[in-house]
Amino acid sequence: YEGGGVGGSGGGIMNSHAGVLGGMEGAGVVRDGAAGILPLAPSTADTRAKYGSGGGENKKKQGGSYSGASGSGIGGDGTAVMSREREDEALTKEMDNVQFLFRFKDHHYGNDLIACTDDELMHAASLAHSLLKLSVSLEKRLRRETTGSTRALREAIGTIRTLGRRMTKFCRIDVLVHTAKRIAKICKSSALLSSDTVRIPTCVNDLGDFLTNTSDILRETGGNGITAYSLSNLEQYIPLLIMQSVRNLGLSNDDDYGEYGSVSSRKRRDAGSISMQGIESLARSGSVLYRDLKNAVGFEGSFWDDVAACDAFERGDSFVQLLELDAKGLEEYYLNNKSEFSDNDYKHMFSINCPNRKGDSRKFNSLKR
Repeated sequence: YEGGGVGGSGGGIMNSHAGVLGGMEGAGVVRDGAAGILPLAPSTADTRAKYGSGGGENKKKQGGSYSGASGSGIGGDGTAVMSREREDEALTKEMDNVQFLFRFKDHHYGNDLIACTDDELMHAASLAHSLLKLSVSLEKRLRRETTGSTRALREAIGTIRTLGRRMTKFCRIDVLVHTAKRIAKICKSSALLSSDTVRIPTCVNDLGDFLTNTSDILRETGGNGITAYSLSNLEQYIPLLIMQSVRNLGLSNDDDYGEYGSVSSRKRRDAGSISMQGIESLARSGSVLYRDLKNAVGFEGSFWDDVAACDAFERGDSFVQLLELDAKGLEEYYLNNKSEFSDNDYKHMFSINCPNRKGDSRKFNSLKR
């Protein structure tokens, strides 16, 4: 991960060792050392999304080519054929297609995001599992056939497999929407203004309960393979969403941060928009969600990666801790760690009013020069 914004100054996102959903044997998943995540991106045949993918000059690829959005990097038998470079590129492509979730004001801090109920997600997971399992079963039977034309049958089986993958991607994007819907409410929580006690925002505890319950539902109806894919990369998205909450703390009700953490307005709230107890609440929220997510994915076949998760959450915590520094401490930190976060993020930190300093973006501009 390079740069502090979503996508950062280098346009990449944190690396993941998660595997890709492939051919299924029951609830199993085909994995290998070079596996990549099947990215959340629309098929080129789909209609245009209601909300744009959020292009911009900060989008940069990490090399190589990516042949398509739906099913790319997956062999005919569902196995992964992506190199690590293409995996990183696929993850970057995925981020480009979920940028709307990071523009909190556009969806009114999660209030306008529509996600599945438990029953609807259960039915979606069951359908995805059934379609993938059926495609594998039919393909095995077809291989034993020695007479007649099989081209039409293979095309039909391929269609079934494609629909199964799309339903699996639907489950994954629904889990991500649920996650963003809850974390977007953090920056509006009264817990961040508390002056006496440290309280975890209600939306954080609600997200922990959701992750645990969803893991149980998906494993019961879709098996471990569907569940592993649906919960994959949350160890990267959750810290990024918490960082986005920090970016929104210093904004007035009329302002918001656009994609990639760029400032869309100059207005600021009055001083005291977050208390010292509120900063501690943000830090503890990250720890709570790390624990809850790790418990939710603690099953056989999970794509959880301890190293990647620790790196992602530690980075998010470092961003939160910048709120504690006084003006001189922030200046020294910036001068010694210019490459740790993007210029937009540092500019925001200098602008926001915190318990130990008043916002002054002019100071950042002078240091930048």
